Amino acid sequence: MKRRYVALCAALLSFAVFLVVALWGSTFGIAGGTSRALLPGSSAPINIRISNPHFYPIVVSELTVRIASITPGHRGATCKSSNFTLTQAHNFTIRLDANSTVTMKNISSSTKEWPSLHLTTNQAQLDDGCQGATINLAYSAAGTWWTK
Repeated sequence: MKRRYVALCAALLSFAVFLVVALWGSTFGIAGGTSRALLPGSSAPINIRISNPHFYPIVVSELTVRIASITPGHRGATCKSSNFTLTQAHNFTIRLDANSTVTMKNISSSTKEWPSLHLTTNQAQLDDGCQGATINLAYSAAGTWWTK
């Protein structure tokens, strides 16, 4: 009897720990990209997509975009991250309902509020390898369980 009671308590404790991690560990998905190519001196808004896979709503804030890597446009060429400037979305906070997805386009039709990527116009600094380069972006944000 005592062993069954201990096993039942251990099982309940494991479930409680799992439930707390599931409720408070608000993981979510972030992806995105630009919809147009960059020319020297131009900027492109980044349409971010955030997904909440949980059965409860979450609040996402502190969205940050960074350049993870750059693949030059042709073999032997270079393209440095210093050729680009990232503008972040300021004061970004959004509530996502359970099992939902939202994009920057859904949040604001004005791309001025979106994060953006800018390619420099400084021809002396601009690397030839940036022509046709692929810029891989990385995203991070804070997520918390939403409470009223």
